[in-house]
Parts: sequence; structure tokens; C-alpha cells
Amino acid sequence: MQTLGEPSDVPTTLTIGGRVTIAAFVMNGTWEAVVNLDRRECRVACDTRNVRFVVDPVVFAVADPDRVRITKYYSEYPPADAGQRGWDFVYPGFAKYVHLRVDEWTGEKRH
Repeated sequence: MQTLGEPSDVPTTLTIGGRVTIAAFVMNGTWEAVVNLDRRECRVACDTRNVRFVVDPVVFAVADPDRVRITKYYSEYPPADAGQRGWDFVYPGFAKYVHLRVDEWTGEKRH
């Protein structure tokens, strides 16, 4: 099935406990998110590539978006760094899903 998803300037939002937890800037596409507050992580799957997502920073319990690592997963290949960090990101093209989680390092920012 093809959803004909495309980027949107207006997000579809998921609200939990009165807070916008995820904003997906996509229309006519499908997406799914699994949030684990105990592990400070979120997995996002989307059938539309290169659309913006914003995950509430409260999910990660850190103030520095550089501490949130994004790994992209494919069906046939091992996972790879998505080349982005933080809770405001563009869904990588052709990824099966992405995994956002907090780096456990402390100290200087990585470059």
C-alpha cells in the first residue's frame, strides 16, 4: 500500500498528559513512535522519508540536544549513525526506523 505521504508545514501531534510528546510534519503518510521514559529513548518509524519530527525533550530528561543520539536502521544493512543529534530531526530517507537515545557520556560536546 502506498500512502502518498509528503512533508507538511503543519504537524500532526501526539499529546500525552496534556503535553505534545511528538510532532510529525507529514501528511497522508503513516508513522509510529514508541516512547520509553524509563530508558530515555524513542523509536520512530515512518513510511515517508525526509520529514521533520520533534520529540518532547522531557522524554530524554536532558537539556542538551547534542546528548540525544539518533541511529537509523535498515532492513538489509547494519544500523548507522543518522548524522544528526537531538529531538528535532529529519527522518532519514529509506530507513526502516530510527532510535533516539541519550548518550551516557559526560563532559565536552562531541563534534
